[in-house]
Amino acid sequence: MGDDDRCGAAGPRRRGRGPVVAAVDGSDSSYAAARWATGEAGCRQVPLLLVAAVPWTTFLPVGLPHLGEEYGRDAMVRHAERCLEQAAGPARRTLGPERVGSEVRGGSAAEVLWEVSGTAGLLVLGSRGRGGFATLLAGSVAVAAAATAQCPVVVHRAPGDPGGPVVVGVHDVTGPALGFAVEHALAHRAPLVAVHAWFDHDMDPYTAELLARDGRQAAALDAAADRVRTGLAPWRSRYPELDARERVLLDNPAGALVGESPRARLVVVGTHGRGALSGALLGSTGQAVLRHAGCPVAVVGAPGIR
Repeated sequence: MGDDDRCGAAGPRRRGRGPVVAAVDGSDSSYAAARWATGEAGCRQVPLLLVAAVPWTTFLPVGLPHLGEEYGRDAMVRHAERCLEQAAGPARRTLGPERVGSEVRGGSAAEVLWEVSGTAGLLVLGSRGRGGFATLLAGSVAVAAAATAQCPVVVHRAPGDPGGPVVVGVHDVTGPALGFAVEHALAHRAPLVAVHAWFDHDMDPYTAELLARDGRQAAALDAAADRVRTGLAPWRSRYPELDARERVLLDNPAGALVGESPRARLVVVGTHGRGALSGALLGSTGQAVLRHAGCPVAVVGAPGIR
């Protein structure tokens, strides 16, 4: 099924959710994201919607001005339709034609992504785009899509390890990122690894050495592990089949998650909540993981924000 055939039963609370939406622009990265989205739609037992963005800008003809603006727009729409059809073929063979739809939408990449996320259960993007999504992960569009979308977002950076665990950063064990990670792990019959990074940026090397010598650093790491176990306890109790493990690493959060990513099937991070700037809302950890992880990355916001 798609890129992963280890899909189990639909995960907790997954039935009845909105479609999985994949952004397609003709790049290899977007086609890889569409394949991943196909597998996820199959696991969730929901439709797949493929979307292309065509900006309705004013064209400045060069060389053949007599063709006019309408010709340029029509050419862009036809190209977008061809890209969608290329992505839709394999998806229809996997899911069935009745469960795969496609749309060309007018507007900028950021506008289209935000709009479609309002009715989606999950939005899936490639890591390097062109055309309507050309600036994806090159700056503001990537940050805005991941941080402000109205549903969880997966950026397909690399295939990852289909047999690996779902890795989730758990600075806040009560946040929605952990719940999303549990759902994904159960649906794909994958282990869950909850990672907490313990790192003090303000600690000078001399103080760090003293803490390590007298055992206080080890005590702090043990206390952090206890908090993670406490956060996992309700999920373990509710789903006895969940294979959940905790890892506390002496590292900064971004470094810890990026380091785990090549062996993971998915890395899950949360947002900071509401914010005036999407970059601040996503945070430095989320931005770093989006740019450097070696597997798909899911960004999950709080209910009412996404």
